[in-house]
Amino acid sequence: MTLKTVLFFIPIINKEVLMKYITGDLLDVTEGIICHGCNLSGGFGSGVAGAIARMYPSVRENYHANYRDKFLGDISGLEVIDGLYILNCYTQQGYGRDKNVQYASYDAVRDSMVKVIDMANTLGIKQVHIPRIGAGLGGLNWEIVENVLRNLEIHYGMEFVVHSL
Repeated sequence: MTLKTVLFFIPIINKEVLMKYITGDLLDVTEGIICHGCNLSGGFGSGVAGAIARMYPSVRENYHANYRDKFLGDISGLEVIDGLYILNCYTQQGYGRDKNVQYASYDAVRDSMVKVIDMANTLGIKQVHIPRIGAGLGGLNWEIVENVLRNLEIHYGMEFVVHSL
């Protein structure tokens, strides 16, 4: 089954299942997992990645130490303070600001989120905090990303908490 089949032919009956939306800074989270999309080209200074780099420079150092060995759908990251993990989800090959270009990949978002869920389950964490991953500078359609995430929530029982300013 292709991703498009999953995206467009698995209906979301109850849009209230699990996913939460919060207005507020993603970096105000003090425990659990924060994850965000990043590229495989060495850029880690714009959008959510830039904000993370300013607050937690070790996450940028971890990114630069690992991105060359990663593929779309992989993750890397570290515990930045006791009980708070920040994960880099490799959701796009390159980066840019052209509104007509889709830099991120729906498949990579899905694949990286499955790995995030696996890590969260291993750590006993029940929520994953995210921005509108892939839909900002990545150029993806949030409604499609949201559908991918809702299907993962239903399948794995993990709650995504979406933060927006």
